[in-house]
Amino acid sequence: MRTSISLANPPRSPDCNLREGKLSSYNESIAAMRNIAKRLTHGQKIALAALLIANVVVLILAYSLLQGNPSAAVETPAPAPDCGALAAHFLAQKSIAGSASIGSDNTLRLHLTGLDANGQTLPQASDIAWDALASTLALPGLGCGPYSRVQVDVPAPEIGEAKANAETRLLVTAEWLDLRAWGYGEIDDGALAQHLETTLYTQPKTTKDK
Repeated sequence: MRTSISLANPPRSPDCNLREGKLSSYNESIAAMRNIAKRLTHGQKIALAALLIANVVVLILAYSLLQGNPSAAVETPAPAPDCGALAAHFLAQKSIAGSASIGSDNTLRLHLTGLDANGQTLPQASDIAWDALASTLALPGLGCGPYSRVQVDVPAPEIGEAKANAETRLLVTAEWLDLRAWGYGEIDDGALAQHLETTLYTQPKTTKDK
């Protein structure tokens, strides 16, 4: 007696079902990540990119230390980073000219000149404050901060047709917890803007000796 066996629908092994389940879960995860990426604002994407760069830099430095002298990497503490210089470096990466300092109240202060890294005047310097805020989120990954607040000092924007004086400046201050939540996409631009403190002030004119 011959027994015919159909191969049209072969029996499925448990391993096959498991592999398909993992593939389905992977595809769902990729789709979810794409949806999240679409909802991120320009500033939040910059912040996440800065965090990724900082993580890569830390991994490269750690690998170099271990390859060069493993015992020294364990026994000798790493020198404290120059956090002001690092913050200014991140500004330069965004083509923003400025300096950075850390106050005794643990506030990170960024002073922007209103020019880009090539010395050209920015059309609206106050808009660059958002990029400056985003650039600071990479600092904790390099051993700097976190800070209590971040304060950006920029030339005052034009209001309507009126031009601001060269001595008029705008202070934009963000609490670190709000800034971090914004960087990770937990709050949007509008929510962060509601928590920002803005202050106009006039810096004293410098007099030249005759």
